[in-house]
Amino acid sequence: MTISTQHATDSEQQPRPRLCYVVPSDCGCSEGSEIVFSDAPMEEIIDIHGEKAYRLEEFDKYADRGVVPVLELLSAGWWFECEHCYRRVSECGISEDDFEEDFDNEVGGDASTSNPYFQSPVVVGERVYCCTRCKLADDAYRERLGTKKQEIIDHVAKSMPFAQVKHVAVGGPGSCKCFDSDRENMFASLTFAGEKHGNSHYCHGCKGVWVARGDKEAWEAARDSSAEGNEVT
Repeated sequence: MTISTQHATDSEQQPRPRLCYVVPSDCGCSEGSEIVFSDAPMEEIIDIHGEKAYRLEEFDKYADRGVVPVLELLSAGWWFECEHCYRRVSECGISEDDFEEDFDNEVGGDASTSNPYFQSPVVVGERVYCCTRCKLADDAYRERLGTKKQEIIDHVAKSMPFAQVKHVAVGGPGSCKCFDSDRENMFASLTFAGEKHGNSHYCHGCKGVWVARGDKEAWEAARDSSAEGNEVT
């Protein structure tokens, strides 16, 4: 679900209030649907977004904010995907039909609708969780990834000072198999002086370094230049 704000382009028209419209997803459900706040007439909205677009007067009051609070959308019958377990979340949390046999093992505890953890969704900014346990599990997951990311940055700075970290992601580089055994493995994309192909990586799991074949000479030159500079100082 996305939210956007649009304005009519005819400057000669009298100012119109911005109203709320919904552009349904292809499947007709709330997931992937878009909420649009616009001062354009309905016919223009349809021209831009298609015939399925419709008005939603109850959310006009959020036009100045440009966003509808997630809890309001849940109360209105919309549903979201849990940020952690990816199950469908409505105002009452996960429906009984969405429980699976492995749910206990994923988040712990009794996966039943009588358990209060599974009756109230938790909303943090734009992230929606089916229950408190999923929110706590996701917090722990993000903390672990944050720790690994910092370890990667520190290792590159210390062991490869001639290279810089462009970005860090979950997965594994090249032929590395670390991600197969650790679904939280992370790797960094590296950049360095003289590179041409930009496909060099460092893996947190095996501590391996992958350098594009066409960049090996530049890598070695950057490494040697850094080593010489360290010797001089």
